[in-house]
Amino acid sequence: MPTLAYSAADTKRILGACKGKGVTVAHAMFALCNVAWSMMAREQRDACVIYSAANLRSQLPRDPSLSPESYFHLAIGYFNISLPSLLPPALSETELLWHRAQSVRRQMIKTTRSPFVVSRFKQEAAVRKERAVKWAKVDDGVVESRDEVKIAAPSTPKSAQSPSKALMGVSMLGNLDGMYKHANFSALKLKSLMTGSRQRSGGLLLFSYTFQGQLWISLGYDVNGFEEGLIEEFWERLNGLVRNVML
Repeated sequence: MPTLAYSAADTKRILGACKGKGVTVAHAMFALCNVAWSMMAREQRDACVIYSAANLRSQLPRDPSLSPESYFHLAIGYFNISLPSLLPPALSETELLWHRAQSVRRQMIKTTRSPFVVSRFKQEAAVRKERAVKWAKVDDGVVESRDEVKIAAPSTPKSAQSPSKALMGVSMLGNLDGMYKHANFSALKLKSLMTGSRQRSGGLLLFSYTFQGQLWISLGYDVNGFEEGLIEEFWERLNGLVRNVML
């Protein structure tokens, strides 16, 4: 899980650069991943698809049994961001990055402000629940064979299917200094934190967050699941884009 940590001064410059272009660091992070991956030109695809999660806490009723300060109230839905994988020669690296960050902003607004967003995510959650319960029965030995697990997948017209499988997941955790109350630990200095998640074969999951006033980016993946040097090159290019364009 390689991790990049930018100084507090660099973090302010990065946030300022994003604000000056009318986007957030979250929008820019999707664009950074897209451009860094496209620069490697391993495969030419019509689109680069990245998935993420939207927080629905403010749009759903809260469990009254939880305290107002509890963070154990999970209410999220998943969505895709789709960007071109081609690098147009007419645009510079800087122009391309900000152009695609603005495209991400428009896609996010369209998704999160849709009047159907809550009902859609609740339906998708019901499907995930059904799958989780059935696979848990396999894991627990209640069902002996995976062949016995029948999960109905929603039918999708061919014309509506994604042109590419998702490259990776991007999780924007926000400013964690509001969660980790540094002043409450007078005898300790919190220096860093480690994210982690279960990963499917060949999966990538990038976390980005602010902690101790610094921007952190970490990438979770299985080193045995990718061509040697592929992810290392992507990671170097992503860091290079941050430093060349945003600092």
